Amino acid sequence: MKLTYNEFEILVCIEKEKRELSQREISKTTNLSLGTVNKTITSLLEKKLINEDNTITKRGLKELEPYRVKRAIFLAAGFGSRLVPITLNTPKPLVLVNGKKIIETLLDAVVKAEIPEIIIVTGYLNEQFEILLKKYPNIKFIYNKKYNEANNISSAYLVRDKFSNSYVLESDLYLYNQDLIRKYEYHSNFLGFKVDRTDDWCLETKNGIITKEKVGGLDCYQMCGISYYDKETGKQMEKDIKEVVITGIHIASYGKDFKEEYKLIDLLEEINKIDGIERIRLGSIEPLLITDEFVERLKKLDKICHHFHLSLQSGCDETLKRMNRRYTTEQFKEIVKRLRNTYSDVNLTTDIIVGFPGETEEEFEKTYKFLDEIKFYKMHIFKYSQRKGTKAAVMQNQIPGDIKELRSRRLIELSNKNEFEINQKYIGKKVEVLFEEEKEGVFKGHTANYILVYYNDEKENLSNKIQEVECIQNLNDHILAKC
Repeated sequence: MKLTYNEFEILVCIEKEKRELSQREISKTTNLSLGTVNKTITSLLEKKLINEDNTITKRGLKELEPYRVKRAIFLAAGFGSRLVPITLNTPKPLVLVNGKKIIETLLDAVVKAEIPEIIIVTGYLNEQFEILLKKYPNIKFIYNKKYNEANNISSAYLVRDKFSNSYVLESDLYLYNQDLIRKYEYHSNFLGFKVDRTDDWCLETKNGIITKEKVGGLDCYQMCGISYYDKETGKQMEKDIKEVVITGIHIASYGKDFKEEYKLIDLLEEINKIDGIERIRLGSIEPLLITDEFVERLKKLDKICHHFHLSLQSGCDETLKRMNRRYTTEQFKEIVKRLRNTYSDVNLTTDIIVGFPGETEEEFEKTYKFLDEIKFYKMHIFKYSQRKGTKAAVMQNQIPGDIKELRSRRLIELSNKNEFEINQKYIGKKVEVLFEEEKEGVFKGHTANYILVYYNDEKENLSNKIQEVECIQNLNDHILAKC
């Protein structure tokens, strides 16, 4: 039988405590209401999964077994550039914090959760990790010889056949709460923490369910490097990785802290050589990265997606100056021209902040005019919000909320208009789509230049496949296609 989520959570709670628990104790531990606990306990008793004293039966343990976590995979190959000079002689996961190696805070949690298999993917100074065997003798090591070029991307690829029923953990996380690592997991999940704003990978959720993963956002959950993959999702991961996304807080700075000169473009050239990967997509990048030299080398890479997310923030030079941006609208325009001259099908996306302190109507109109001229495929519009400790928070001429709302709406309308007009150009044409999701026979995915395409096929499973389809209908935020 398949357990309901509530049945699962209560069984896990009872199994972990290994003692008689009151319904109030169960409610407090699981965060389920007392009424829900009472109803679920009745169901568990009827199914003979628990005893009258609220302890788990052998049958209950058997029903939990499909949800048992089989292994923990640690990605520990990277250099740890943000902790230089400490990491010049010590891998970041082995750095001592409060007298304890960072990775040990995670390993102790894994051991406590009785997870039987531990795999650590090493790279930089890999021989030093052997010291962990004294305390954790069942560790298995896998060496990533390409750690310096591709970091976690290549590490994950090496162990893609081991993702089923597994935790995947970044090894430089100092874990305070060991209960975040569990013996059983109901389904795939990502661990995140609530933030007002982030430029990193984050999650949008509804009723506890992830609805969207993206780079940068407001009032969302920032991903923190601990994820779990159930059996079904793990099987999907075993398939070839078709597309990788290069992202980070400031990817344009990649390699600047290395002893030898090594740039982002060098990394991209190495990833382009990896068999099985068919697409390389760049995350948010600083406009000034797009030099003639960069583009000249980039256009030689056949796997690069012709979609670039350029961080603009404002289309007015006066506003950009107050934001302490290092580029002007004229420079930005030249960068756009450079990309469009290189790739005929390129789509550009960006982030815009409206209502930054001091933004007058005249400045906003300059921004609107500039954006209308550039014609981004998509624009992520953020209303400025004060953050304590920032210079902007104490600037004069803070913009009222109703004005920010009106400006935001105008730019969203412009973004929607641009997206529709660009999508319309593809109607009647054939495009290649990487189908990423499926729901009730409808597959959706993106072209290399980031156009969202829906396709209905009840006969063939197109998940994780690149398929040529014909665009037949423009439906505002996506295109409907047929074979």
